[in-house]
Amino acid sequence: MNEQRMLVSNQEENKNAFLFTKSILNNNILAYIFLLTIISCTSQIIDIELPPYEPQLAVTAILGNNRPDLVYVNRSTSIEQEVEFSTVVNDAKIRFWQDNEAVLDDFVFVENAYFYPSPINYEEEGDNFFLTVSASGFPSISTIAPVLQSPMIIDGSLDRAIKLDVKSTLYYDTKIQFTDPPEENFYHAQVFIVKKHDLNEYYPIWTWTDQLLFTQESRIDDGVFFSDISFNGQKMELRLKAEAQYINFEEDHVAIKLSHISKDHYLFLESFAAYERAKEDPFAEPVIVHSNIENGHGIFAIEASEMYIVD
Repeated sequence: MNEQRMLVSNQEENKNAFLFTKSILNNNILAYIFLLTIISCTSQIIDIELPPYEPQLAVTAILGNNRPDLVYVNRSTSIEQEVEFSTVVNDAKIRFWQDNEAVLDDFVFVENAYFYPSPINYEEEGDNFFLTVSASGFPSISTIAPVLQSPMIIDGSLDRAIKLDVKSTLYYDTKIQFTDPPEENFYHAQVFIVKKHDLNEYYPIWTWTDQLLFTQESRIDDGVFFSDISFNGQKMELRLKAEAQYINFEEDHVAIKLSHISKDHYLFLESFAAYERAKEDPFAEPVIVHSNIENGHGIFAIEASEMYIVD
């Protein structure tokens, strides 16, 4: 059994302290501070036993057109365990398919991820994509992700006048217009550099916005994500700021990648951003990162995206 030591204040002392605090808190701050000192002095140390922890597979598989086909497989760790240099699982067996299509299982492990060596067609007709991952010593995981339609982009533009924000970051203003379907939808947006000599060579750059509807910045990549709760079924203009440092207009196009993402993907990005913020705040409540993995942890999602060149 693993043991964890924690401080527990005496129950009777806490009861009396609470009643005392309630009566004097509004009148005497010094007395309240003195009370806290008494409570801390009457604490005692006890031991509690925790059951043994069984690690599970943790998978991050965000796939789709206009992005590399990478699947990350790690092992989970318990709260009291120190994180080792690497938790990567390098002997996993990955199977990926769409409805009744052929199973793709020739994923190749390189460094810290698995990739599929041939292009995957994400535009076949069907309702769902499926993923299973197995590895020695872990329960096998399975998950499902819906097929999504690509976003309907109307127009986009870039202002070449370079600007400076309050954090002394140089940026360009970009914008894109799109039509949102009437049902519930979720999106991710990011600015990319696209090489003029090869339109298939593109790189993401830091992207943010000051529009109140779209201010959720992803902690996984350098984009923004949002739902259509405030503009469902309407035409919308999204204004993005793109870091200017790496843009060379003689060699590069600038493009906005707008992705239609699933609700699971959105909740994963939202909860992961909250988790990252909580790590920086010692008084924050614990955050559970959203997962759609059965018998494990993580996210499996297929995004449908359009890369729209604005310059």
